[in-house]
Amino acid sequence: MPTIFDTINNEQNAIGIFRLSDLMEFAQAIRRDAIEDAKEQMAGATATDPDTPDLLTINEAAAFLKVSRTTLHRYDKAGYLQPITAGNAKRYRKADLLRLITQGAR
Repeated sequence: MPTIFDTINNEQNAIGIFRLSDLMEFAQAIRRDAIEDAKEQMAGATATDPDTPDLLTINEAAAFLKVSRTTLHRYDKAGYLQPITAGNAKRYRKADLLRLITQGAR
């Protein structure tokens, strides 16, 4: 029986029956590839980019991580990020955001 990878790699339009384990393996492979691509893009584009400030606003941090403001708030509450606060203003360290990208939310 061909695997999902075989079907996709051969660019076949097919209807098939796949085991749950095949689907899980396929989903994990896609996730791994997406994480690696994101790490490469973010590390290469931002780690040495002098135009990206070291402290980012909530909107900038959300855009930097490619998440919503709500997700950014969840990261705060879960302890993944520790923003700097001054009065009502919150700022996020670029180094903390890069760490979150490379290590992931655990």
